[in-house]
Amino acid sequence: MNLFKRVFGGQASDKPSATGIEDVRRSRSDEGEVILNLWYVTNGFIISSLRSKAYVASGTDEEKLTFLRKRANSDFTNAQLHAVPDSLKAEVKLVGESGSASVGRECTHQMLDMLGGYMALFRDVVKATPSHGFRFDQSQAMMCITGLVKGPDGELSVRIDKQASL
Repeated sequence: MNLFKRVFGGQASDKPSATGIEDVRRSRSDEGEVILNLWYVTNGFIISSLRSKAYVASGTDEEKLTFLRKRANSDFTNAQLHAVPDSLKAEVKLVGESGSASVGRECTHQMLDMLGGYMALFRDVVKATPSHGFRFDQSQAMMCITGLVKGPDGELSVRIDKQASL
């Protein structure tokens, strides 16, 4: 059941609208704002891919952030997939006892910190997010960024290291 429906009641749809953005407003008559859940997939060292899901929400900023945080734990399974921008990749070599081996062009967490952080990682995703007539300011978009750790079995699990306001 839709979180906004449970918390606030109302008639919001828990299915994607014709725009492809899930409408979680309390009521269709409420003014909506596009908000984003963003995920990066990592093995702890290399960021291998990105995911995103957009919603149209209403309510206070705190209510919207609470919604994003709750849905971050599950919506990554049906989120849109994105490649890591090439501009954030560099040649990666692993060094071990038997010498070094090239892994290829990848984005590591250490490089990401030097190249603009998570905002740089998701810049193209945010820019490509359609507003479909709802309120959406790319420079001040409301979003929740969550790390997904890819285990040896290929399964993804949510990893929250810290919370920060961007």
